[in-house]
Amino acid sequence: MKRETRFSALYKANPDTALSISNATKEDALRRFTRYANMAGVDISKVLGTEAAGENTESAEDAKARREARRKERLANRSEKTVDPEREARRLAREARKKAKLDNKE
Repeated sequence: MKRETRFSALYKANPDTALSISNATKEDALRRFTRYANMAGVDISKVLGTEAAGENTESAEDAKARREARRKERLANRSEKTVDPEREARRLAREARKKAKLDNKE
């Protein structure tokens, strides 16, 4: 990154800020890589070594189970939402018109 003009100028103008931005970028890249590797089912410790993998990484099975639990929770919350009676009536009317249109074609 230091070879690019925009970053080298930042390092010259404000080295402390540039260093903190650089570190944040590296951490973010490692976090995203770890997440994608887990989603793909790759053992990241083999790729990066155990120290670089970090302590908060989870296995692909754990990530899948967590995603499935979130999906089930969203579905449960969706069914609990109150339905607007006017909106529901409009939806039912649209479905009836579509069905009548299909019946007329036959």
